[in-house]
Amino acid sequence: MSDSDVAAQVRRLIGRTEYLAAFDVADRALAEQPHDVALQHLAVLALARAGATDNAADRLMRSGLLAHADECDDELAEDVLALEARVSKDRAFAAPTDQRRALAEVAAAQYDVVFERFHRTYTGINAATMWCAAGQQDRARTSAAEVLSLLSADVDYWAAATRAEALLLLGDLAGVYDALTIADAANGDLASRASTRRQLAMICDELGIDTDVLRALAVPSVVHYCGHLPGEASNDAGRMRGDDEQRVARLVRAFMDRHRSVIAHGSLAAGADIIIAEAVLEAGGEVHVVLPFPAQEFELSSVRDAGVDWLSRYRSCLERVTSSTVVTARRHGDDDAAYAYCSAIAMGTAVVQARFMAARAEQLAVWDGQPPDGEAGTAADVARWRRTGLPSTIVDVASTTNAKTAAAPSAPTARGLRALLFADVKGYSSLADEQIPVFVAQVLGPLSRVLDRAGIHFRNGWGDALYLVIDDVSIAADVALSLQEAMESIDLERVGLPALRLRVGVHAGPVLMLHDPVRDEPSFFGEHVTRAARIEPVTPPGAVFVTSAFASLLALDDPDSYVCEYVGQVPMAKNYDTVPMHHLRRSRPSLA
Repeated sequence: MSDSDVAAQVRRLIGRTEYLAAFDVADRALAEQPHDVALQHLAVLALARAGATDNAADRLMRSGLLAHADECDDELAEDVLALEARVSKDRAFAAPTDQRRALAEVAAAQYDVVFERFHRTYTGINAATMWCAAGQQDRARTSAAEVLSLLSADVDYWAAATRAEALLLLGDLAGVYDALTIADAANGDLASRASTRRQLAMICDELGIDTDVLRALAVPSVVHYCGHLPGEASNDAGRMRGDDEQRVARLVRAFMDRHRSVIAHGSLAAGADIIIAEAVLEAGGEVHVVLPFPAQEFELSSVRDAGVDWLSRYRSCLERVTSSTVVTARRHGDDDAAYAYCSAIAMGTAVVQARFMAARAEQLAVWDGQPPDGEAGTAADVARWRRTGLPSTIVDVASTTNAKTAAAPSAPTARGLRALLFADVKGYSSLADEQIPVFVAQVLGPLSRVLDRAGIHFRNGWGDALYLVIDDVSIAADVALSLQEAMESIDLERVGLPALRLRVGVHAGPVLMLHDPVRDEPSFFGEHVTRAARIEPVTPPGAVFVTSAFASLLALDDPDSYVCEYVGQVPMAKNYDTVPMHHLRRSRPSLA
């Protein structure tokens, strides 16, 4: 593939808000063409749009990209030079309220420098908006008026969106609505629409304007879907019988009719899952399938018993979906844990994509209304979603009793979803024996107190290493970062130790809970424990790396407290696998 083809592919992925995939494609190409300025720009842009602000800033600095801007044509040079301002803008929006205006002023000044050089509307309107965020409304209006004077009469997406932004800064709300109507008809890509709505919403918040003015510019709805299996017998509790299926399909199509476009995340079991996926595909939307184990094994567990018609529809859907993700390598018998894990990952990825699109995720569930009787199934999925506070639509399955979905069985299981944390201290192997007692007291002591405060019951250690199993991903995130904070607070020089750094890797997945005959105590086993153990050795000292599964679950359960900044595809230790990895940080205080 030529460099121009790669760049076009990256732009398409960015346009679809698939920022992580876009970064991966650009990063792979840059391994062979490290001096390609256009690809370096796109790689940094993808990270920035994914919310990986610190990683984007680090990439921008390490790439030396800004120094090569003069080698480019004016359009690319402007884009490259504006990246520094883009990172400053993102930091301003994420900052505490009392710091936001000062940081916004930095971004505004940086955009202004680029605008003065090229006099293009892209940097001009961003400068105007950041002056607004900095509380300097006169400068914002002056810049907005100058941008309006530069706009051509061309009717394309960015011209109309830029006109709407300038008019909003100038207080012309009727003009804003008209401009957004034109932008909406111009069919800008998802990322462009999301960027426009996010920026205009910020101006509305700053100026006290009702965001209803933005209604003319629509974005697709991001939906997590779930529902019951089909069944013909009268004792198939909670399942859809033949007459139910037609009614459910009509109601699902009505849901699609109420939404301009839908991006759906869920599984693909016979029954409601397939009905919803078919309706989304028929309406021209996207379906992102998440399976608990490989497609052929899932077919055996959750589709084939429903009959040849469902099997044919399942295979047809799989061929047409936008993406398919498998969350465990193989089927581990018939336990609820794999299905619950799969559902949680699908919910979390929906929440993350909605965030990328400046939208709110919602759930569409075909459900009989009965409470959960286990950790997996439609009722459990509905209950978990409702805990997020996000909206949902329920389609009544027209049954009177409860059952599980996705063939999740009711048999007891020894598996459960857990967060798995491994940590070690870089530099420990260089310690002399006489330093070990000091290390145990002055380093392991403070680290153990973090675990005591968090109430971590399953903990193991050997030398400098820690292995923890934690029930809750939010607690695991807090413990991981608290361990790093405790390590950084130790005055190693004062206690006579050399420079030491902690590295922490965290994953989450269903694990086997069994009695360990060697240690004569309960312990945890399985592929996800092995996977978790391979993260810490490739984590930079001083950092916490987490898998995409952990990041998705954290986005579902605690979206405001933490940031998972995308790092890229990272080879795990011992050639185990290459996986998407994220750098875990605490969120800066949210903006009021």
